Amino acid sequence: MKKWQQLHSAYVFQSPYFNIRRDACQLPHGPVIDDYYVYEAPDIVMVFALTPQHEVLLVEQYKHGIGDICIELPAGMMQLDENESPLEAARREFMEETGYDAATYELLGKLIHNPTRANNHVYTFLALDAFRNGQQNLDPNEDIQVHCVPLEQALAWVRTGRITAADSVATIYMAYDALQQRGILR
Repeated sequence: MKKWQQLHSAYVFQSPYFNIRRDACQLPHGPVIDDYYVYEAPDIVMVFALTPQHEVLLVEQYKHGIGDICIELPAGMMQLDENESPLEAARREFMEETGYDAATYELLGKLIHNPTRANNHVYTFLALDAFRNGQQNLDPNEDIQVHCVPLEQALAWVRTGRITAADSVATIYMAYDALQQRGILR
């Protein structure tokens, strides 16, 4: 398997949140694609937080892209202009969206958000011993309801389709596996 050769590239849309790039690429077996569009966005952080009572913190909010209300894990974009590390971003986003913090944060993995059309990644974190640390500190465009549910209920919501955001589903299963591997869950 060989990579495509990028012949040229130009931005067709730029904003503070994302850019759209039009590439011309030559495939290894010869054909040229003149208009391959790539979505450039900051990396994302996502937090699976577990309380000492084995409850998971979830957020519920309207997502205009799909025009519906979703339940998912706390997440957000990294602040590139501040040279924020994934861990710093995860802790900031978790505290802003939920009003909670955690005793420990550990990187679970680095996922590819959408390898076909996007260039960003999702850094997933396991946060243990989550505790209330204040109030939510939401952006003006955010309206988030926090749910603290037993781990088994969060897993059931994935299985029954109540939690459907792909990054949240993957992170929940990764965290569940990590918790079992460490003997935190039986």
